[in-house]
Amino acid sequence: MRTATGQQKSLLTRDEAEAQRIVQAKNDAVKLPQMNLVMAKTYLSAQDPKMITRTWADVMERFCDRNNPNTRMRHGLTLRVIIVGNTLF
Repeated sequence: MRTATGQQKSLLTRDEAEAQRIVQAKNDAVKLPQMNLVMAKTYLSAQDPKMITRTWADVMERFCDRNNPNTRMRHGLTLRVIIVGNTLF
């Protein structure tokens, strides 16, 4: 139950221990947003170590490398318009 609003929301679990962990994680996310970012980076780096150093330019480049040639060309042109120097806007 949210004390500020009085609303209740399902945690989608019947396991009490898991429910307590979910509630604790939600409370920590509100109280410690910077810690939440560090935890997210930790989990992501465990899945894919390159994810921490990847930039939006890397993501967009990979996005442009897929699909058929016409779509690839259109995405590439759009990306060149968006990228100014090494900064993606």
